[in-house]
Amino acid sequence: QVILIQGGSNINDLWPHGIRLLKLLIRNNPYAIIIVAPQSYYFKTTNFPSLFKQFFGRAYLFCREKYSYFLLSKMEFPNNVKIKLSHDAAFYLSKDDFPEGKPTYDLLCFRTDKESIITDEIKRRIREMSENFREIDAPIQAKKFSEFISIINHSKRVFTDRLHVAILATILNKKVFLFPNNYWKIKGVYEYSLKRFRNVKFVDKSYLYNKALLEKLID
Repeated sequence: QVILIQGGSNINDLWPHGIRLLKLLIRNNPYAIIIVAPQSYYFKTTNFPSLFKQFFGRAYLFCREKYSYFLLSKMEFPNNVKIKLSHDAAFYLSKDDFPEGKPTYDLLCFRTDKESIITDEIKRRIREMSENFREIDAPIQAKKFSEFISIINHSKRVFTDRLHVAILATILNKKVFLFPNNYWKIKGVYEYSLKRFRNVKFVDKSYLYNKALLEKLID
């Protein structure tokens, strides 16, 4: 029996529902093969290895960036739990998997939840530097997946701290300005996977509060 858990960043102390799901699966399937697709992990309070004390199958935990990989690699897991490093599963897609889009606006797509560090003032500056902008948190507000695709497909430039918005925009060859979140997820995936793409710029924290630097980067 093989159980595959989708990737993302839902097994950490910020979004603990993934931890609850993993506990449930281990308890009900103690001899299964459990594969966790590429994730970003972050723990300050959870004793993550303890979840596997009564697990007798095999587990493969894939990290999608090196910060998570180093975090888990330092933990003392049972021998039947293996830590792996792999790119986010979205990178298996290509431009050929999507319809053509007509670029018509700059897309501003920012989180409004507990991962966000982008202030209203920073958003205001980006609006001022944008042309014919559209501001929408596409993963939350799009009613279906095709609408999510369309929102990104019809953009010229994309300003976002949403990782999968950035990945899709990169694949579609948009000009992407990727902003950090409140832990290493965004920075880590940029360094491990997105940095090799010429159409992506990472907006380091040093740029966020310096208007002149931000304008120079976006220009």
